[in-house]
Amino acid sequence: MLPRTKRVSKEQFPAATSRKQTRISPFFSLTHSPTSEKARFACVVSKKVATLATERNQLRRRVYVICGEAAKDTLTGIVVIYAKKDSAKIPFTQMKAEISALLKNL
Repeated sequence: MLPRTKRVSKEQFPAATSRKQTRISPFFSLTHSPTSEKARFACVVSKKVATLATERNQLRRRVYVICGEAAKDTLTGIVVIYAKKDSAKIPFTQMKAEISALLKNL
C-alpha cells in the first residue's frame, strides 16, 4: 500500500483536476498536474466500474502498489488514475504493464 505521504489529500484533489495532462489506455485514464513537489497519487474507482465496495477497494489497492513502485523514480506532481469499466477483470501483470506505460509517457 502506498504511504499517506505519497497520496493525494482531499485538499489537493481539486488542484489535481486543473492544469492537467491526460493519458489514456484501454483500461485506465491518467491525469497529471505538474508541481515542484514529489509525486503524489490518487486512484478513482467508480461504482460503474465495480459495484461492490470490496472490488473497488481491491482495485484501488492494486493501483497503489503499482504507483508505490513507480514513486521511486524522479516523478513530480499530482497523478490521478481513473479506472475504466473492465479494469477490475484484468490480471495484475497486465494492470502493472499498462499503468507503468502511462507513467513513463509523462
